[in-house]
Amino acid sequence: MENISEQFLKKEMETLPGWQLEDNELVYQFEGRSFIEVWVLMSQIAFKSEEMNHHPDWRNIYNKLTIRLKTHDSDGITSLDLELARFISTRVKELFNR
Repeated sequence: MENISEQFLKKEMETLPGWQLEDNELVYQFEGRSFIEVWVLMSQIAFKSEEMNHHPDWRNIYNKLTIRLKTHDSDGITSLDLELARFISTRVKELFNR
């Protein structure tokens, strides 16, 4: 899998509200109203990740979730990361209207 170009990535970042680019990773921080709300989101991401065979690095503390996406095999951001980021953004909007 090839890394996407920096120019393409910058354009795509405009369509991913809340996502940041840090240390060559896509990073998203979500704060839910409760642990259960965050767990619901994590569960949906887990099913999609398994389907894609592409898994996030994440950290959950009570109602806070930090997600980091990077394709480790290519040591950069690929189309898989963008696809998963889009899915996560869509789920946040659909589930929590955010």
